[in-house]
Amino acid sequence: MARQSPRAACQMVDRMADLGLQPDEVTFGTVLHEAIMQRDTQLVAEIIDRARQGGVPLSSKTIVSLIQSSVAVEEGTDDEQLRASVRQAWEMVRVAEERSVVHTPNVGKCCIAACLHLDDPVMAFNFWARLVREKTEWGDAEQRYLRRVIGSTVRQQCIEGKLDVEQGRTMLHALRQGQGIENVTCYDIT
Repeated sequence: MARQSPRAACQMVDRMADLGLQPDEVTFGTVLHEAIMQRDTQLVAEIIDRARQGGVPLSSKTIVSLIQSSVAVEEGTDDEQLRASVRQAWEMVRVAEERSVVHTPNVGKCCIAACLHLDDPVMAFNFWARLVREKTEWGDAEQRYLRRVIGSTVRQQCIEGKLDVEQGRTMLHALRQGQGIENVTCYDIT
């Protein structure tokens, strides 16, 4: 049922609760998974809230699956929906315990890819700083690539005036990608 209509399945979960049956993590996880697959971010948020209200903890594996599938960039991806999913993923990362499997470089890489697709280097930087920076070898090829791409996007947005130069410099310094905007001033960006 959840595969065909996650909303109908969610209503069934509500009826179960009304009848005194306690939906468990598997029930919520199943409906949540299908809502994610259909990219229904509003329903995803509702299910997470219902699980919390019911005292049903969602496993870290469920949360990771939720994040990775909700921020996956595919052909025909709706950018506004993806933007909402990225914000939701950031909230989940922000509130999850540091030791949680949510705090892994793989989750970070998925989120960074979505942020770069959306041309949002600030969020890409935030995910990198929180989930990748200290968790992979600094010299790792993928880590170097992420820093270079994020840095390039930060630099371009500073030059175009879309990003505050000082904020850009701070991010580039952390990424060790500082070259390229040292001569840019706020006067150059008007």
